[in-house]
Amino acid sequence: MKQATRQYLLKLVQDNYRSLATKRSELKSQQKTWPLLVELAQNLKSSEQRKNILDIGCGQGRLAQLFSEANVNYLGIDNCPELISTISAKYEELENIHFKQADILRLNELAEIGFDYVFSLSILHHIPSSKLRLEALKQLKNKLRPGAQIYLSVRNLWADKNYRRSLIKFFVLGLLGKHNMDFGDIIFDSHDEQGRLISQGYYHAFRLKEIKELAKRADLQVERLYKDEDNYYLVARK
Repeated sequence: MKQATRQYLLKLVQDNYRSLATKRSELKSQQKTWPLLVELAQNLKSSEQRKNILDIGCGQGRLAQLFSEANVNYLGIDNCPELISTISAKYEELENIHFKQADILRLNELAEIGFDYVFSLSILHHIPSSKLRLEALKQLKNKLRPGAQIYLSVRNLWADKNYRRSLIKFFVLGLLGKHNMDFGDIIFDSHDEQGRLISQGYYHAFRLKEIKELAKRADLQVERLYKDEDNYYLVARK
């Protein structure tokens, strides 16, 4: 993928996210929470030692709410300043819950390190090019203390017929030389009931083998890797 294409797609992702940030976060909050994270939050309620959590792409704080009663220091980051302002005000009375504006591709600018857990849910499939996805995962790893874990999920686009249709379309367009995105990359248009365009977003359709290889290249030890009808899930250790 050419650099100009990467930059265009990054701007498309950022503009689309900021324009729909409130609505998207509300939709996320209605989705089922990853059962492993529910179990982890429950276990950490009785932890004798306070754990440090970094949540990448925290939105309006679904995971902050989940871990609010656990024995943790939680830091949620998001690249949307409006969301950070809103969520910081919502949780300002909780001394163990904090938020900062930051970008997953510039985590090296975030001073905090040595986290026991790093969460990245439904983020990596919005990062264009294998090069940038690897850079992002390496930066996530660098925020972990040795032996700590990362919990990562990405959308299972192959399981959705609308996304599959778009994947076939962009595969054919790629063969015809109409774009230079990578295999599995799409620009997906969402419409309302009247057929009007609501949003236009970039997605990369992962496969399990690809996620495993990406984790290996980032020097992470894969502990669990599986899928359901909605997502692919990875638990890995530094």
